[in-house]
Amino acid sequence: MRSIHSVVETILIRDADIKEKISEGLINLSAYAKRIQRDVETRAMKPASVASITVSLSRIQQSLGQTRKNSAPTVVSRLSIQSPIVEHVYEKSPDALLSLGKTMKLLGSISPDNYFSFSTSTRDIAIVMSESIEKDIANLFTKKPRVKKKDLVALSIRFPETAVSEPNIGTKFMQAIGARGIVLDEVVSTYNEFTIVCNKKYLDDALDVLHAFQKYNKRPGGRLYFDFFTVDTCS
Repeated sequence: MRSIHSVVETILIRDADIKEKISEGLINLSAYAKRIQRDVETRAMKPASVASITVSLSRIQQSLGQTRKNSAPTVVSRLSIQSPIVEHVYEKSPDALLSLGKTMKLLGSISPDNYFSFSTSTRDIAIVMSESIEKDIANLFTKKPRVKKKDLVALSIRFPETAVSEPNIGTKFMQAIGARGIVLDEVVSTYNEFTIVCNKKYLDDALDVLHAFQKYNKRPGGRLYFDFFTVDTCS
């Protein structure tokens, strides 16, 4: 048999959203204890009272709160917005991969102000790029893309390199993006920057999410804030 406390910890590990809300004091611990009581008893293989589960949740909350208090704040150093953006999706094939290799040479002669990223899966090659270089890139491929999207924007958030070891850097932001009903076409992550690509109609909502984070993290205990905030727009 396992201890009640260890079982509660395991349940929270599998529910990161609830764990985060508990750390922020946004969850009624007694009500949540009732909700997970049967699961706790099944995992622990013994009876577990709501009171004992609530005590465990309270201990975990205190521990999480202390961790947040001792953690250094995470700085977002730059917000960059590129528009207009287009996306081409090609069927992955030897020929398409060779064409992708040619784009690397072409990029050397194109202004770095243009946005370009690509990702590959088991079946597809997705290229996200500034509209101004769309024709040049498309001419390198022998087949037409099976999916083509336009009227997109790329919103990039850059963190200092010292922040890359911080856990859950982008989790809150992505959860907030989802809560606003923003449909993402692509998510691109590099060493200390991640980019979301969405239809331009969602841009104001995405910026509202960022502004909400600014306001939220002025509260005591907030960990994410904007220290040097710049906005770049590239057309």
